[in-house]
Amino acid sequence: QAPGMAAATASLPDAPLTEARIPEDKHALVKATFARFDKDGSGQIANWELREAMKALGEDLTDDACRALIKEVDTDKDGEICFAEFCTMFASVSSNKLKAAAKKMAALTAVEGVHGRHTYSEDEKVAFSEHFNNCFGEDEFCTSSGLIPIDPTSDELFTHIGNGIILCKLVNLAARDTIDERTVNFPK
Repeated sequence: QAPGMAAATASLPDAPLTEARIPEDKHALVKATFARFDKDGSGQIANWELREAMKALGEDLTDDACRALIKEVDTDKDGEICFAEFCTMFASVSSNKLKAAAKKMAALTAVEGVHGRHTYSEDEKVAFSEHFNNCFGEDEFCTSSGLIPIDPTSDELFTHIGNGIILCKLVNLAARDTIDERTVNFPK
């Protein structure tokens, strides 16, 4: 969970979760997912926030399409999705784009970086780890220095690529000799 998100989720009440009959072990997940949609922290998911979240999930929706999705769950008819409406939608058994997007957003991990907030899925992390292991499993430096293998079930990917060596080698794999490895600061 990203820094700052804990404060946003802590201010969300538990009553809507209980009323929607969301299991207690899912309360933190639903709160974090709502906070990811609610970019401005207003406690409401506005049209622009829904559109931005859907675009990040690969769905480029028009304003009208977003309004239609909001209308599906907007019981108080204010044109936005409050936390109680979100909980009801999340718990409902009906299948719609908004619920699918909420579940997909819940599966993402968010991290705060130097240049803003970034998200990734567990599948992406596993795929990149396995790709690097396949590409560099026989590279003498990568294996002897412990950069490879990368455990796909852990967060080793992020520490192992931190010094840039694997990324330099990946560039050279794609286009040979793009980076002169004599200029790379290999740890001794």
